[in-house]
Formats: sequence, structure tokens, C-alpha cells
Amino acid sequence: MAETIVSNFKLKGREILSSYAAFTLEGVMSAKVKRGKENFTLTERNGIAKGTSDGEAEAIYIPNDKAIKSISKNIEPLLPKKVVINKPRDILDACEAFDLKLVEKAGPNKKNWGIYVCDRVNNRLQVFKPDGTFVQEIFVKPNSLGDGSVWDISFSPDPEQTFIYMADGTNRKIYIIERKSMEILTNFGAGGRNPGQFFAVHGLVTDSKGNIYTTETYEGKRVPKFKYMGMGPVTVMDQGTPWPAEKK
Repeated sequence: MAETIVSNFKLKGREILSSYAAFTLEGVMSAKVKRGKENFTLTERNGIAKGTSDGEAEAIYIPNDKAIKSISKNIEPLLPKKVVINKPRDILDACEAFDLKLVEKAGPNKKNWGIYVCDRVNNRLQVFKPDGTFVQEIFVKPNSLGDGSVWDISFSPDPEQTFIYMADGTNRKIYIIERKSMEILTNFGAGGRNPGQFFAVHGLVTDSKGNIYTTETYEGKRVPKFKYMGMGPVTVMDQGTPWPAEKK
């Protein structure tokens, strides 16, 4: 392939109106491309997934103003000055170098607990050190077919992040896992469209109070909230549907 030079990278964040989350965030990257006698500008747009709970109004919000400033201040300077492409591998090398800079900028979490990877269709959750060294893995419902069992994870908000919450969209459950031992403690949820049930739980996030918010894909189309009620003994592995109090 002819030599291609990509330079003058720019990355900006902007607020956009979306059909699923009112105002959300989009990252816009541009670069100048020179290939032989050709000169043109390349522009790439990607939605940026981010959201938390305010804990008081029980709503999901996206602090876009802070995120946009962070993109310009912290991420744009990490982009390469110039990428020379003579073969397809050069593109992959440039992307890998940028990814490593992002990891170095963010750093491992304060406890150096590593990187957790949802290997969805293989029904496993893997843990790696920041340098890529494999640490451990667990399999969840290993006989799950189709889309697999390990869809998404989040952590409990205590300083030690004692628990991992894992979304299993195929079996329609949320698993609670002890982070240090990677032991599955219990799970809740069942298939269905009633409160406390899931159609296909796709993602989840926890807020500072320990509440859990989930999203459902395919025809689920819901964002349920599960309120943190404190610690208690684990008496069964499969808790089933956590019915609202008035439904019990």
C-alpha cells in the first residue's frame, strides 16, 4: 500500500441530543491525511458512554461539562503527533500505543487490583495486572449458550470494593461475587417483565450509596433501580425475583 501520513490529530467532546438519554456526549476526532497527491481531513464520531446517579433525586445524569473539559485537557494531548502507515500493521501499532498511554494516564486503581475483563460468550470473568499478566478467572454458568453469561460488571462503592456485581443477560440474573476470592456468593433476578425481573440485563452500574442500576437490551427497554438495603447473611444461592415490598 502507498505510504499514508496521518497528522494534526484533534479530539473534542460535544453534547448531543439522543433518543435514549436526552443529552449525552460525543467524541469527535479529526486528523489530516496525506496519501500521494491526495490531501483530506478524516473525521470520526463516537458516543461516549458515561453516567452515574445523583443519589438524592434518584435520577441518572451525565455531567457533560466536566467530561468535555477532561477530554481536551487529559486525552487529546495523548494523541500521536504523526502516524506513518506503510502496511496495515502500522495502524494497529498506533492504536495500541494510544491505548497504552490511556492506561498509563488513568493508572491502575489505587489498590492496584488490576483489570477485569468480561469474556461474554466464554462465560468467564478474567483478571489481569495492568501490564497484561493473567491473574485469575472464574466461569459463571459455563454451559450457557448463545450470548453467554458474563455481560457487564460493577463494584460496590466501599473503599475496598468488596463485591463485584455481574450482569448475566442470558440467564437473566445479577450475581454478587466477592472480589478478592472471586467466589460467587449469591444471585438475584429471573426472567420476566415484572419489577425485579429481567428480559436481557445488558449493563449495570452502582452509585455512591450502593444502589444498582441496570439496563435491558433487545425488547427489555428498561432502566430499573435496585435499592441497597444493607448487609445480611446469605442463605440461598438463587434468591429469585427481588419483588418490591408491596408485592411480597
